[in-house]
Amino acid sequence: MARTVSIGNQDFEKMIQRNCFYVDKTSFIKEWWENEDEVTLITRPRRFGKTLNMSMLKCFFSNKYADRGELFEGLEIWEDEKYREIQGTYPELSGGRQAYPADPIWDHAAESASDELPYADHRLFFCFLGSLLSGETGSFLSF
Repeated sequence: MARTVSIGNQDFEKMIQRNCFYVDKTSFIKEWWENEDEVTLITRPRRFGKTLNMSMLKCFFSNKYADRGELFEGLEIWEDEKYREIQGTYPELSGGRQAYPADPIWDHAAESASDELPYADHRLFFCFLGSLLSGETGSFLSF
């Protein structure tokens, strides 16, 4: 079956389930995880795959996707048993700029996350500075 080039699709799970053409970027998971950076800032121009990559990370790490390893079968990350074991094992907290339209986003992000932060693996903290500065909506906090 021929693969469809899905333009504008930013949902990793849907792309894989619909057998859409996908350039395997899962090596980023291994590279990022093994660097053990305390903070990761991902800056790219608009429409350059930030949201799709974050969706991929969410599907890989979030416990909401536990037992969903089939999403990664045939992709580079799935060749390493170490990463198969950690797929779907971390709690996730995410939100978007649209959740805080009238107030300073940083104050509310801290308030909203304060109850969850002590329980999260801090290596899974993402800050989408590029999205916030450009005014785009999207996730800014994820565990």
